[in-house]
Amino acid sequence: MAPMLFNIYTNDQPIGTVTRYFIYADDLALTAQRKKFEEIEERLEDTLKELTIYYQNDRLKPNPSKTQVCVFDLKNREAKINLHINWNNEILQHNDNPKYLVYLDRSLT
Repeated sequence: MAPMLFNIYTNDQPIGTVTRYFIYADDLALTAQRKKFEEIEERLEDTLKELTIYYQNDRLKPNPSKTQVCVFDLKNREAKINLHINWNNEILQHNDNPKYLVYLDRSLT
């Protein structure tokens, strides 16, 4: 029941113009695609700032310590890059094989 209530409560969260997000139960996955990794870092941080304001207005508390970052790229050499994403003064941790319904690897194999 809790994930359904969370989805109803957060149904109006902002949608970034350069990022996409996917929701399953009470998990949120953000994605961004750019040619330069610096642009991806900037776009994701901007989106996280927007989400922080939204969450504060709705009396929700984001949990950066449970948030992970991973680069996906079909070219294996590019997938090894680590992004430096800051959210609420915390650097988000990297996970080479994050779990989002299934385990994912950086080269999408």
